[in-house]
Formats: sequence, structure tokens, C-alpha cells
Amino acid sequence: MDNESKIKILNAAENLFSEKGFEATRVNDISELAKVNKALIYYYFESKKEILDTLFNSLIEDVKVIFFDEETISKIMDIKNIDLYNKSVEIWINKVLDFLISKRKIIKVLLKQALNTVESKPLLFSISDILINQEIKKISEKYDVLKANSKSEFSQIMVTEFFTGFMPMINFVAFYDDWISYYNFSEVDLRNNFVQAFKDTHLAYHEKRLN
Repeated sequence: MDNESKIKILNAAENLFSEKGFEATRVNDISELAKVNKALIYYYFESKKEILDTLFNSLIEDVKVIFFDEETISKIMDIKNIDLYNKSVEIWINKVLDFLISKRKIIKVLLKQALNTVESKPLLFSISDILINQEIKKISEKYDVLKANSKSEFSQIMVTEFFTGFMPMINFVAFYDDWISYYNFSEVDLRNNFVQAFKDTHLAYHEKRLN
């Protein structure tokens, strides 16, 4: 069995989960779109849920690599060197947006799953935990903060990071195509305006905290 068929199945599932939703998508639908035999799908995956888990796990691994490129992050953390900081921030944001936009279909599924799940902790929260905890660790290592912080301070940081840092990026890519279509924005204008808004809000919070 070739890996190309497995990739076809995953790509078809991602498209269908994004368009129709996970529950409404049948394995037959995936088979038809991928142009593979239904039996082949069950050769690779025990169930439709396993296909979804594979897509999510792949996203998590990519997120770890893209969001925390060590060279770029070290420059972003150097808030005292304002020229290097500004340049590095611009590079980092655009790199992250490139990645998230390319993954916007599975991110839509992730968002829908978080809104509709009966699980106590949706995967969206698990991913945000990875990113936020890693960010706090990096800041703490460089600036010697948060090592003896109070529980209330940590709670404030978690809320700020999730609602002004993580979720704005998730919402940006989830509504990316619809926003462009509805408001007749160009991709360039939408992206430039979002980057500026992100810098004026979330990154301004970081600058204030670390200065």
C-alpha cells in the first residue's frame, strides 16, 4: 500500500470535515472524493475518528515547530533591541500566518470541534496550553519573571494569552475566506491590517510587561 493513497484520504477528509462538518461526513464521501476504495480507508484507519485524530496530531506537531523556531524567538525576546525586535516580530507573525492560512481547513474543524464537543477539554485548549506554557517558559527564562508569581498573576497571563493572542489568530484564519468574500478585501490588505492590529494589541501587552 502506498503512502500517496493515505495522503489522498487525509486531504479529502480535511476538505469534507471543513465543508460539511465531522458528523455529517461519511466514510463513503471520503472514499469518493479521494477516489480510493472504501476498504483502503479502513486499511489505514480504524474509523473516521482516527482520521480526524491523525489530522489533529499532525497539526499539533507542525504548530510546535512553526511557533517556536528558536532563532526567531530569541530575537523576539530581545525587547531591549527595538530594531531587531520589530523586524523579528514581523518575520515571526508572517511565518505563523503563512502556516495557519495553509492549515485553515483543519483549523475550522478544530474550532467547530471545540464549540460542539462534549469533552471536558477540547483539543483547541490542548494546543493553546502547549503554546502559552511554552511562551511563558521562554519569557521566564530570559527575564526572570513568573518564577515566584502569584496564582492570580498566572491566571491573568493565561487569559490574556488565550483571548488576545491565540484566539485572534485562530479566528483570523477560520474566517479568512469568508471575510475576504463578504467585505471584498484583498488578501494583502486583510493580512496587513490584521498584523498591525495584533501588534497594537497583543504584542503591545508584551512590550509593556517586559519593559
